[in-house]
Amino acid sequence: MKYVLKIILLLLGVATCKASIIDEVISLAKKHSYKSDSINWEQAKQTITQRCANKEVNTQCVLNNLLTVINDQHSFIATSSKNSSCEIGDSFQPNGWLEQKIAYIEIPSLMCGDPVKQNLYIRTHLKLIAELDSQEPEYWVIDLRGNRGGHMWPMLSVASVFLNTQTAGYAIKNNQKMFGWWAKEGEVGVYQNTHAGQFTAIDIKKPVVVLINKETGSAAEATAISFIGREQTLIAGKQSKGLATMNQPFNLSDGSRLMLATAYFASRNLDTFPDGVTPDISVEINDQKEVINFAKSAWENVFSK
Repeated sequence: MKYVLKIILLLLGVATCKASIIDEVISLAKKHSYKSDSINWEQAKQTITQRCANKEVNTQCVLNNLLTVINDQHSFIATSSKNSSCEIGDSFQPNGWLEQKIAYIEIPSLMCGDPVKQNLYIRTHLKLIAELDSQEPEYWVIDLRGNRGGHMWPMLSVASVFLNTQTAGYAIKNNQKMFGWWAKEGEVGVYQNTHAGQFTAIDIKKPVVVLINKETGSAAEATAISFIGREQTLIAGKQSKGLATMNQPFNLSDGSRLMLATAYFASRNLDTFPDGVTPDISVEINDQKEVINFAKSAWENVFSK
């Protein structure tokens, strides 16, 4: 009888644990998800409970089923493997060049929360941009292709020298502005945090072509969106990945961290991009020669008119 009672108590404890995990994740999503107003949460909870009934019910299991139910492609449980791009090293070299009065700079992914390496990322890119700018190019190509995202403010810090605006974009939930972000006079503000005074400000007013593709996602999409509404700017390439939403961290009781999509990224004109950023011109560009030819064509047929 004693052993039967222990088994019953153990099963009750497991059931309580399962219910607790489900309730915790559902409660956060119901309150904070950017899709919260469009979801039947009671039905969602029932579906998740049923799908996990015969499985090990942990946070990852619950989240996987939640994301399927609400069709959220961007939220995830953060793990140490997400920071693999931190290993950029002290000799990190950005990719850029100038040819035929066209200056090119690549803004790559940065999935690294280390402030020292974030600052290295920014300094090395801005140093190269300053060197290219000193050669007086006529126009610029900013390459966000292959940039899967990561931390938004370092990318915006690099892009800020081209933006110089008090409003570069917004975070929007349920058609309401949560806050804006800006990049102006050496100052970058994201998620109500200001990053200023660390880097030399350059104000570049030249025409800009921003390149995107299907791999351009998350913070890279936010960076591309920041250029929408800028004068003499063309977005070219292929439609972006469709992860133009803000992820907000929430610590869970099991020690994991939920990165939950809580708002859409929107342009300064308040346009959102649930299916990704659509380029002004759809084009496939594969190498440096094609970059130059396309930029020259844009100069002749778009910017010079």
